Amino acid sequence: MTVPRINSLPEGTKYRDFGCRGVVGCDIRLGGAGGLNCRLLVCKEDGPEAFYDAGRRARNEEIVGRWQRGEAIPAIAAAHRLSTRSIHRVVAIAREAVAS
Repeated sequence: MTVPRINSLPEGTKYRDFGCRGVVGCDIRLGGAGGLNCRLLVCKEDGPEAFYDAGRRARNEEIVGRWQRGEAIPAIAAAHRLSTRSIHRVVAIAREAVAS
């Protein structure tokens, strides 16, 4: 038999809800993907890949738009806190998608 740790939290404890990057005040216990106030279709905790992919897709669209408007690669990289190599990769993928 295992003995519970003295400092472990009981199951019935009410934890303060800080939400997530997608929604402030998300409470999964209220129902839905992330609760009654959640606007996400899938909870970030259940499907983090989809949550982060959507954010990355929006970021990449912004990067390509800035590049198409003639903004310099180093400036775009600094604005997004990415390396210039990452910006070149995003632009190359966008060019490839247009070409095919």
